[in-house]
Amino acid sequence: MTLGTAVAIGAIIGLILTVVLCIMVVPEKKRSTLNNKFLVVLHDIFNFKDLLLEKIIKVLYVLTTVASVCIGFFMLFSSNRYYDYYYGGYIGGQSYFLPGLLLMILGPIVLRITYEFMMLTILLVKNVIDINKKLPAPEAPVAPKAPVAPAAPVAEPVVHEEPTVE
Repeated sequence: MTLGTAVAIGAIIGLILTVVLCIMVVPEKKRSTLNNKFLVVLHDIFNFKDLLLEKIIKVLYVLTTVASVCIGFFMLFSSNRYYDYYYGGYIGGQSYFLPGLLLMILGPIVLRITYEFMMLTILLVKNVIDINKKLPAPEAPVAPKAPVAPAAPVAEPVVHEEPTVE
């Protein structure tokens, strides 16, 4: 199968699955009818019920911090030596002890500050979402009524009396 064929088949199947998911899983009214746990998870993912980026950032933070400490530890015992064929032995030797120590100490600190800035934005978004959920739903705006002109006072009928001659 060529790459073009694979892309075309994948795109067509992806389009069909998208239509099926948008009809069967994504609408909010379909949540109560979903009896499969996997479909409920898909519903929550596609409707952004939980922020996956928060979990991904936490895992990446742990991974990079542990890697920083481990790499720094192994740098403590490494050096830049190379074999010289003329002298028949290893010469040179730049030790990576200090860079390894700095990486073990400063690496986690710099990573923590960086990831805290990323988490601040995510927590800000989560708090705004929570506040919006607690606010009452806005009422539909009512069109202002045209001012009604006051009614003219009703004049009492004037009765003209004819003067009587006696």
